[in-house]
Parts: sequence; C-alpha cells; structure tokens
Amino acid sequence: MMNFKQNLTVLFWLYRQKAKADGKAPIYARITIDGKYTEISTGKKVNPASWDSEAKQVV
Repeated sequence: MMNFKQNLTVLFWLYRQKAKADGKAPIYARITIDGKYTEISTGKKVNPASWDSEAKQVV
C-alpha cells in the first residue's frame, strides 16, 4: 500500500486588471499542490467595491 501526502491550497482573488467596461472584474482561483500552481477563472464577475480582500469573498 502506497501512502501519498500532498499539500493542497485554493486561493480566490479578484483579477482587477481584467475588469470590463461595466467595472466588474473576474474572480480567479489559484490551486496549488506541493508548490506547483495553476490559475483558473471561476466564470463569475463582481464589482471590486463588493470584494473583501482579507476574507477572499464577496460581501
């Protein structure tokens, strides 16, 4: 039996540089496994004024 132990983290962030004309910016997720990461769009957009940077969520 093989034992696998991996470190997984998921971080959500607002990609303000990709904001559209309506002011909404896409929410991205950074998935990291053992130091290797990829960033993907969640497909959702939000007004930056509604984004809580500390809690990483829409308020």
